[in-house]
Amino acid sequence: MRILRDLAIIPIVAFLVQALVVRLPVPVNEDAKRPQVVSLQAQMERDLGKGRPLGFLRPWVKLARGEPLGNDQQGFDIGDLAAALGSSLRIGLLGLVLSLGWAYLYAWFRVRTRSRLDRRTLEVLPDLIYATPPFFFALALAIPLGTHLAGSRLPFEAAAALATALPAAAFFGQVLYGALAREMARPYILTARAKGLPEDRIVWRHAMPNATLTLLDGAVPKVTLLLTGSFIAERVFNIHGFGYLYVYAAEQRQAALVVVGTTVFAALLVLVSMAAQGLRAWLEPRP
Repeated sequence: MRILRDLAIIPIVAFLVQALVVRLPVPVNEDAKRPQVVSLQAQMERDLGKGRPLGFLRPWVKLARGEPLGNDQQGFDIGDLAAALGSSLRIGLLGLVLSLGWAYLYAWFRVRTRSRLDRRTLEVLPDLIYATPPFFFALALAIPLGTHLAGSRLPFEAAAALATALPAAAFFGQVLYGALAREMARPYILTARAKGLPEDRIVWRHAMPNATLTLLDGAVPKVTLLLTGSFIAERVFNIHGFGYLYVYAAEQRQAALVVVGTTVFAALLVLVSMAAQGLRAWLEPRP
């Protein structure tokens, strides 16, 4: 039942977005007002089935037939969308690996260090990252690396992943450290120490898996944003990923692309949530 409830979110989001998008006011130039309105209304009817209850399915039907979505000047077919989504997922997955790796090292070192200076530095580090505008990290990397103009996108995708991983690592690290600190004060940790187990083994083998459960509870939206929400980094490095495409569609009022993009975001959120539930069930101690 939980799985069916989660999956039901996807068509509901698609329906609501389609219903809202087709009702948005159309800002047009007064000198050419009527032709622009007629053109946009025709595009809404063609791409979204304006006024039809299942109009949110129209973009997917067109994509399945191999027809492009968009206006007369710029259209995107299923291959374009798949390539853009693949690029964003590569950025997001690498960013997720980097951010989680840094978060675990941050939580471990903050629990283990006895230096007052190290503790103070680690305490303020996430706040410094939070206070830094997100585009700063991308710009700092773009200055020496440049932006993607031709050739392989992989080096620039790696740079974009690094830029998006830092803010996520600050969030994951804070959550994980708080959970780990609470675990380290529990009786079973005192028992493990009394048995003479090495401190690092106690942290990684006993406390960290339990702390990870807390991280799973709050990480789902952040993970989804990492996987498809690298809008700023993609813009800075000129990577035509899914985030770049989504922003472009919103700016150009390509309603069908907005509906498809939002539906994909909702589907990824559901999939990440289901994966987190499965991982939690696997990690949670059995009674």
